[in-house]
Amino acid sequence: MPRSIPVSVRSPVAIVAWAANLPILHAVLATPSRGLDAMDESHYLMAAQPWASDKAFNGMFGWYSGPLLRAVGEDLGRLRVLAAVLLVVAALVLARAVRGFAERAGGVAWPPALRALVPPAVVAAALCYYTVFVRTPSYNWFAAVGLMLLAAGLLEVLRGPETGRAAVLAGVLVASGAFVTAVGKATTALAAALVVALAIAVRAVTVLWPGAARTGRRALGQAALAAMAAGLVLAGLHLTAVHSLSFTVATYQRVSGMLSVVDPGHYAPGTLGPAARAGLRNLAIDRPRPFLGLLALPAVAVIVVLLWRWLAGRLPRAVAAPGRGAPIRPGWWLAAAHALAWWVTLAVVLWDYPGGVPGLGMSIPPLIVAGEAALLVAALALALHLLDRPRPPSTVDDRHPGPDAARDRHPASALLAAVALFALGLAYPVGTNVEYATQLHGGFPVLLAAAVIGLSALPDGAAPAAVASLGVGALVLGAVLVPTTRLVAPYRIAPMAEQTVPRQIVPGTPEVLVDPTTAAWIDDLRALGVRGGFAPGTPLLDLTWHPASVLILDGRAPSVLLPAFPGWPNVAGSAQFALRQEEESVWSAAWVLVPFGQDDALTAPATAVVGREFPTGYELVGTVTAPYDRQVQGLWRPRG
Repeated sequence: MPRSIPVSVRSPVAIVAWAANLPILHAVLATPSRGLDAMDESHYLMAAQPWASDKAFNGMFGWYSGPLLRAVGEDLGRLRVLAAVLLVVAALVLARAVRGFAERAGGVAWPPALRALVPPAVVAAALCYYTVFVRTPSYNWFAAVGLMLLAAGLLEVLRGPETGRAAVLAGVLVASGAFVTAVGKATTALAAALVVALAIAVRAVTVLWPGAARTGRRALGQAALAAMAAGLVLAGLHLTAVHSLSFTVATYQRVSGMLSVVDPGHYAPGTLGPAARAGLRNLAIDRPRPFLGLLALPAVAVIVVLLWRWLAGRLPRAVAAPGRGAPIRPGWWLAAAHALAWWVTLAVVLWDYPGGVPGLGMSIPPLIVAGEAALLVAALALALHLLDRPRPPSTVDDRHPGPDAARDRHPASALLAAVALFALGLAYPVGTNVEYATQLHGGFPVLLAAAVIGLSALPDGAAPAAVASLGVGALVLGAVLVPTTRLVAPYRIAPMAEQTVPRQIVPGTPEVLVDPTTAAWIDDLRALGVRGGFAPGTPLLDLTWHPASVLILDGRAPSVLLPAFPGWPNVAGSAQFALRQEEESVWSAAWVLVPFGQDDALTAPATAVVGREFPTGYELVGTVTAPYDRQVQGLWRPRG
């Protein structure tokens, strides 16, 4: 076991590393009540409203983000701060698990400088969740937090024969991480659960920590029992304090039915597998394609090492003697190969990073390449480890083995854990119907953890340097991605400097700073509501994909997703499906917000479900111009 080395938070490395996080934290936490996207972000805020506690727009995340919002007094700014703090806490839990596993796999305690570097590096990777700069907690936020907890628990389970409290804690982390992930994205949770189950099964049947088979199996049993108990407790709390099993199942049936209607190409039952495979290929091969050649560097390093050894054994003693005092060290060659792949990819991507949505897909190659290269390095390190057993007496003093002796390292365990974590990171966007590469940022900390674990069992004392290279690069990556997006192109809103006008998004709640265009839209929409006699709590059928309108008018939305989204293949079908889940007697009195000039053939099928014809069954109250896309919207009230 590696000895414990304390590290002070006042060490120079800790100070510098946490200071590197300040630009990211400033970007996320400075003026947290500034800015609100009237589309996606308002959808997340709408799901958290008290009246939506029995709805599920595209999952049950609102059932849990709602209590968080009410705990901070309905203050959106405080909710965003709380979300960022919880993200950081989960990252620190993951960082601790990574250090513990890496030290055991490497057979040596990390130096204090490295212990000080890795936690802020993992936090920087976690804060890359805000690369798109949507700060209101969404289903993706729950998936990001849950995957970090799940990865931490998995590392604790795979770490070794730790029984008692450590095994129980590992099981609780696994169950908690799986539950939080499922709250956000059931598809991601399912994929992650399969990865975790497979990794633990391999661990159960393989003696990866020599001499610890019996203790290891007992620890696995304790962790499994703790996970099952914690899972039952969490499920019980959900069923007693949130919603019943029948309601939860019915809700997911409605949500899955809605998804299969709006986008059958991605969500129909027969297309889920092919869509997921195509998305994973997009992450692992398609997007980093220009950099895949760099993955050959570790193999080249190993070839050089083996060739050197072969030559040294066959050259005359007089020729080989000069090299005997300074043998080639495969660990350092592998570490250098990985660092070159990592830093070349990082430099190319950040050289001209545009920020915002244009930069989403292009910003993922560094951590993808780092993870893939680390898996190769771990596999090659394991191969060298097996080739070197038993180690020649001339190179190892068996009476006084050093900390890097072959028997102290466990590269097989490192490879298993790295593969599992890499798969967990790639599971983050599973289930989305857009390009997977644009949705991966919440998986960055798990991908970073996979790369660290893959390098942890390098021989020759090279592991700390290789991990330090990753940590420094992660700090640089986060410090560029998030502040650049905040400054250049925050998602679907004007630049932060223009968010200066205070408005209540939901009447009666603390104000949010918005840009003048958004403020004018809010004022005009509320004025139309007053003119037409719109009462709080009135159902509002929003066909514009600007769900902030429901919040601004203090209306009510259908129970699944939103009625229509112009970007989906089946606009009319989505509206019809949503309204078939509602009471016709209630929704026949719903007002309608429609893009002005939209073909009535898209609006009429939705209103027909609730027994009204469009436009003859409605009266136009007036029009407003929405922010960001400048869409002209007509507000209609039902006749009679």
